[in-house]
Amino acid sequence: MKIVIPGGTGQVGGILSRTLIARGHDVVVLGSRHHPTKAVTGTVSEVVTAHQRNDNMLELRPTCENCNKPLPPDSTEARICSFECTFCASCVDDVLTNVCPNCGGGFCPRPIRPTTAWNGAAHLGKRPASTQITHRPVNAAAHALFAASIRQLPPEQR
Repeated sequence: MKIVIPGGTGQVGGILSRTLIARGHDVVVLGSRHHPTKAVTGTVSEVVTAHQRNDNMLELRPTCENCNKPLPPDSTEARICSFECTFCASCVDDVLTNVCPNCGGGFCPRPIRPTTAWNGAAHLGKRPASTQITHRPVNAAAHALFAASIRQLPPEQR
């Protein structure tokens, strides 16, 4: 049986984990320690530490919302606002004038998620990019009216 143990790297969780492993269960340990193997001995199918459990990571949306240009996870052309609205650099510069059509905020380059497992599950192979396309072409005339009153303000003052 597969059993998930929250706090499985702590004193009590470690004892419980070792006991269940000894009884032949498939144990997944959720813990906060950076080196949970010091608390848990035996065969654990997966150890997930606190920083790896956070599912509130960027989606890494696959295309520009305006022109639908592909923006793969390693794209240096992807731009996002604080709500992760995703556009290509050309649309941000030439069409949107650095004003998000959804929230009015500014844009910054989207970070690139590592492809290599440098630190546990914090990599593209374990936390893949989204495949859900959000294609909502911006009405340039309507956006120009919307952005006219706020584009002179720096994003940090909007």
